[in-house]
Amino acid sequence: MSRTSLAPFALIAIALVAIGCGARPQPDRVLLQRIDEAITRGVRFLVSRQDADGLWRSEVYGSFKDPSALTPLVSSALDAAKSAAGVDQRAVNYLAGMVRLDGTIDVGSHGLPYPVYTAALTVNLLNEPRRAAHAKACAAWAATWPDRSRREIGLAAE
Repeated sequence: MSRTSLAPFALIAIALVAIGCGARPQPDRVLLQRIDEAITRGVRFLVSRQDADGLWRSEVYGSFKDPSALTPLVSSALDAAKSAAGVDQRAVNYLAGMVRLDGTIDVGSHGLPYPVYTAALTVNLLNEPRRAAHAKACAAWAATWPDRSRREIGLAAE
């Protein structure tokens, strides 16, 4: 190709770069403040609903009365909010403590109400560098549940 035939492409490329280098819209400060305030209120609410033992249970819904159902979800939400309250170490210890010495999960006499959900949120919570002390528990949760979950919904383990 000659230089003349490349000229239109060069002009288009320069125009696209110039458009991309333009001023970016500034975030709406009022909206960001409202979002931050809503997150703060949500964190306060969640912390206020925490039981004395550091776990979360529903007072109304039966399957959420088991702390294995709500504790990983609320702990993950508090972790994501990066709140000053942070995640209560008792909740983290409870979830990590469900792992037996042989690496299996203690699901109690009735099993977990939401095994896949509980495992996924627990792995997400424990799989943080600052929780390296719980690495074995995290690995146990991650390794144990995929096969069991497939069996529970009627699929053979691979």
